[in-house]
Amino acid sequence: LTRIMDQEKEVASLIREMDHSANSEIHDSIAELFMVAKGMISNALNAYMSRDEQVAQDVIKMDDKADAAYLATKNFYTDKLAAKVDDPGNLVNLLLVGKYLERICDHAGNIARWVLYQKSGVLESEE
Repeated sequence: LTRIMDQEKEVASLIREMDHSANSEIHDSIAELFMVAKGMISNALNAYMSRDEQVAQDVIKMDDKADAAYLATKNFYTDKLAAKVDDPGNLVNLLLVGKYLERICDHAGNIARWVLYQKSGVLESEE
């Protein structure tokens, strides 16, 4: 949870640093990453508190959505950087926001894996 909190701070800092007057395009994949991260964190904590293996499995499966959304984010912003059509600082910050959100999702998945570990005694690695 500490890692999630640290990365949430980084996301807030990157957003605060942006030049909001530049009107950089916020790709839909960023919004999707925020929603997936929120759901994964909430469900992972619920699974941990209730030791619910099914909810933990669902959280782990949700990581595929996070990975796909991050890939879309990365492709969109690297294309924008290459085209030099927007503020490069904002584009880099948005790309980093996407990466931090993807990592937050990975940490939520790790919490879910600990739920399964509590039941089975076997810690599955992140794939």
